[in-house]
Amino acid sequence: MDKWLFLSLILILITGCEYSPWQINRLQCDGFSIPEQLDAVAEVEQMMLGSDSFKVGFVADSQLHPQSLYDAIGHLNQQDDLAFLFVLGDLSEMGLEKEVNWACQAFKRAKFPVLVVIGNHDSISFGKKIWEEAFKLFNYSFSFLNTRFIVYNDNKYEFSDVPDHDFISQAANLSTDELRNHTIAVSHIQPWSIDDDQHEVRDFKQFLYDRGIGYTIHGHTSKFSYFQDNVLDLTHYIVGDAAGGDFAIMNVMPNSINFKSCSPECLPAVLE
Repeated sequence: MDKWLFLSLILILITGCEYSPWQINRLQCDGFSIPEQLDAVAEVEQMMLGSDSFKVGFVADSQLHPQSLYDAIGHLNQQDDLAFLFVLGDLSEMGLEKEVNWACQAFKRAKFPVLVVIGNHDSISFGKKIWEEAFKLFNYSFSFLNTRFIVYNDNKYEFSDVPDHDFISQAANLSTDELRNHTIAVSHIQPWSIDDDQHEVRDFKQFLYDRGIGYTIHGHTSKFSYFQDNVLDLTHYIVGDAAGGDFAIMNVMPNSINFKSCSPECLPAVLE
């Protein structure tokens, strides 16, 4: 065989086997899709029937620091009564499969169900396709011990027509004979406008409030914040940056909700 033909064949074999960061065929997130984790949350609820309060963990913006996510989950594992964990977006920095796999490796440490929320960085490059393959849903809702959680996609640069007002309205509807203590909205970014249009922000907050939502919980800003709307009885809590060692715990009771901000020591959050 001609040596140049031989070398050409070797080159084709090598390049054909080369791994590309853009491939989506090596996901390692089995069991962590949102529908599967919602089933796990329902199982926890069944074990807690008769309880009138529960705790939820929050982590946000681990991005290029999967070890910080792993460490935060380790701290939260020490909470024996934690019902489940929300990861509030930006699992990845560039929307790559490898980054999502790092996050899922950290999730395996958790002693509780893990629910993910799509962030703006999770939505870039091939991120949307990876998200659908790994986690399935961009919007979802569920109830847990008389509290309704509405998780919505608000990444306006990466998606058109978000947030989905129809989805939020339907998810917030009170069913016949339903007993509900709280309705909580969860997204990566707090209510915002691409054009910094404060009327748009105000209208969306009013929309949430009119549907019975009393609390909104977010990440994205990389620092803790806990404040109430100046006009509406709508409370916002923003979780700090996991890359900086931050996480949070929410304690839900029939008539009230409070938060602890942790870094890693946990202190009661105080309204600003």
